[in-house]
Parts: sequence; C-alpha cells; structure tokens
Amino acid sequence: MMWTDQNTRDLKRWLEKFDRKLNTIMDALTAIIKQETETMATLADLQAQVAAVGDAEDAAVALITGLAKQIQDLINSGASPEQFQALVDQLKQHTDPLAAAVTANTPAAP
Repeated sequence: MMWTDQNTRDLKRWLEKFDRKLNTIMDALTAIIKQETETMATLADLQAQVAAVGDAEDAAVALITGLAKQIQDLINSGASPEQFQALVDQLKQHTDPLAAAVTANTPAAP
C-alpha cells in the first residue's frame, strides 16, 4: 500500500477526533477529581463536627456528674440556702450558653 496525501488527511482527521475525545475524557476526570476533593473536604468537616459533638457530650457528662456530686456534698454537709444558691448560680452560668447553642443548632419543627 502506498501512502498518499489522502491517507495523511484521513490520519490527521482521525487524530483530531481522537484528541477531542481525549480532551472530553480529561475534562470528565478533572470534574470527578474536583468533586472527590470537595467530598473529602466535606467529610473532613463532618468528622471535625462529630469530634466536637463528642467533646461537647463529654463536657456535658462531666458537668452533670460534677453537679450531682456537689449537690450531694452540700446535702451531706448540711449546707445553707446561700450555698445552694451559689451552686444554682454556677449551674446557670454553664447552662445558658449550652441552651443557646442547642437552640441555635436545632432545626425548626416542620
């Protein structure tokens, strides 16, 4: 078979078509990689939020446990009303910000 100008033109058209298809594939891969990167960033954010919730739960458990112990200690020591009021004030200092955070992050009922 002899190579002709027509063969060269056909090969050039085929290579141009191949190049367009390859560019389409590359664009699709780029979009997939971008989406994967965004998904991983979202996953990392979600993992951080879960860790923060866990930390908040641990803090709430420690607060409640400590509060129960303080109340029992006050009862056992025959505490005065002023001592109980001081504990109430301390509890309010911790619960108001917690209640505000829970309210702010709780979706409204449908």
